[in-house]
Amino acid sequence: MRNRLVLGVSFALIASSIAFAPVSAATSSAGATQQATCTEGDVAALGQVLPVAYRMVQNGQSHAGLPEAYHDCQYRVFADGATYTFCEGQPILGGIVELDFYKSEGISRQEGINNIALAGDRVWIDGVEQTLHLSAYKDYNRPVVGITVYLNKSFTAQLPAGDHVSTWAETYPGYPDSTATVTLHVLPRALCA
Repeated sequence: MRNRLVLGVSFALIASSIAFAPVSAATSSAGATQQATCTEGDVAALGQVLPVAYRMVQNGQSHAGLPEAYHDCQYRVFADGATYTFCEGQPILGGIVELDFYKSEGISRQEGINNIALAGDRVWIDGVEQTLHLSAYKDYNRPVVGITVYLNKSFTAQLPAGDHVSTWAETYPGYPDSTATVTLHVLPRALCA
C-alpha cells in the first residue's frame, strides 16, 4: 500500500489546521534575528522517531525537544513547491517516512515491511545526490488506522547561506513515479542568534 502519500496529505491538512506552514520556524519578519537552535542530536532523534514528534505537535506540545526540533530542524522532501528557511551551518534533516497501516489492512507486519521496502527514493540538493539513512522498522499507534509500521529515510546536511534546491524522486511498482522540488533558503550566520 502507498500510505506515505496519505501521510503527506494528512501533514498538509493538519499543518494548515494548526497554523503551521511548511516553512521552518527560523523564518521571521524582515530584519528580525533568527534562532539557530538545532543540534546534531536533534536531527539524529528526528531521523529515528519523526512520526512521534509529528504526533506530539498535533497534540499541542510545543516545548523544547522533539516538538521544537520538528518545527525548526527538518523538512519533508516530498512537499512539492514548499520553501523552508534555516540558518547557515545549522544541521537539518531532510526525509520521508514510509509507512504501512498493516493492522487495518488485515496483513502481517512483515507484509507491511515488504510493501515499504518496494519504495525507491532518491534526493538531490543542488544536483548532488544525498545518501539516505534508514531507521529501524518501528511500530506506532496512529489514531483511526491503528498500529502502523514505519521506516524513516533521511539525511542530514549543513548548508551555506543562499538558496538551495532539493529534488526528490520516488519509484514504486504499479504507481506513477513521484517527484518534488523544495526550496531551502539559508540565512547568513549574521542574521541568526
